[in-house]
Amino acid sequence: MVHVGLVELPALERVRYWSRVGVGYLDVSDGPDSLYEQAQLRVRWLPSPKLHLAAQGGVEDRHIRSDTQPSTLVNPVFDVSVAYRPTEATEFSVRADRAVRASYFLDQLEEPLRIEGIITQRLARNLYLLVNGAMRGRGM
Repeated sequence: MVHVGLVELPALERVRYWSRVGVGYLDVSDGPDSLYEQAQLRVRWLPSPKLHLAAQGGVEDRHIRSDTQPSTLVNPVFDVSVAYRPTEATEFSVRADRAVRASYFLDQLEEPLRIEGIITQRLARNLYLLVNGAMRGRGM
């Protein structure tokens, strides 16, 4: 993805937000190619030193180039995360995201929704234990 514009707009001391516009081209060997544009708004909020919230969302406009069925798809995309760090060595986080990507099947796209939980524990200076679980729904 080529980032056409990135504007950071500082607002409050613990809130940061910025916008992003991207353009990309997906060259698929066994299917139609596609050109896409994305516009997103990102927000990061640090209500306390132990709690971090981040969200980004926007829209993707994808143009599928096909001799048989050219089409245009407009899809919402988002990524939301919450992290809580009760101590310097421990962090709990939850993340949900949705994006559009090429499917392994010919002439299809996937729009999966993924939800993930992660527990991170520092055991030593550079040694961490990570435990995670995720759930993914497939939309096509």
